[in-house]
Amino acid sequence: MRSPWETIRVACRAWRPAPRREDHPFSHDPGTCRVCWQPCFEARRPGTDFCDDCWLRLATHRSVDVRSAVVSRDDIPLEVLQDMTEDMDAPVAYAARERVARYAEDRASDDIDWMEKTS
Repeated sequence: MRSPWETIRVACRAWRPAPRREDHPFSHDPGTCRVCWQPCFEARRPGTDFCDDCWLRLATHRSVDVRSAVVSRDDIPLEVLQDMTEDMDAPVAYAARERVARYAEDRASDDIDWMEKTS
């Protein structure tokens, strides 16, 4: 059985959107309103701070500010970033496309470095 501290270390660190109430605005930032946001304690995706479900929920959130923050995270999974290249908000989509292009360039340079080391 895991200790409580071990559970906290592997738990998702995201604030996930709570079920929407019609009498409450959705514009609060993550973690600032317990009506809009709930902490998540699911297992994190390896190499990131969030679980798969939170990545999906945050990447498709109705607030542009939340989606922009997701695109700017260093630990965003590539498939989430690729999905966000089709975002309806142009600045979010462009930022995602730029990050995907940089990722491809980094991978190409890593492959060249690897080939030079092995030849």
